Amino acid sequence: MEMEKLIFYYLAFAMVISGMGAVFSKNPVHTVLFVLVLVLHQALLLLTLGSEFLAAVQVIVYAGAVLVLFLFVVYLINLKKESLKRRFVKGFSPYFFVFLLFLLITIKTMLFLPGLTSHFEPHLPISSGSILFIQ
Repeated sequence: MEMEKLIFYYLAFAMVISGMGAVFSKNPVHTVLFVLVLVLHQALLLLTLGSEFLAAVQVIVYAGAVLVLFLFVVYLINLKKESLKRRFVKGFSPYFFVFLLFLLITIKTMLFLPGLTSHFEPHLPISSGSILFIQ
């Protein structure tokens, strides 16, 4: 396997796992840290695509400013008071079954995609030899 594909698969896997960790984490501080990992991996993905400026903006603006602001807000809320409140949902939620359905569709799509071949032949209206220069 090529090194570029390996790096892409690692970054994609890490982004999916950290995104799921951010969604399912019960601790708000852990949620912000999972989002930080997600933003840093996204910046690395932008870097592999040759977009150094966007990667730098991603790290400086989102990881450096927005997530630090989120972290300060999380530290300012009273977590002990919030944790004493009862949870609304106990057990399985209907959203869990929707998540499983989307997960099944995603896995089926990922297994189906490598078998596809492209039969599309691009047809340009002007061939490269007959380009007219309009002045």
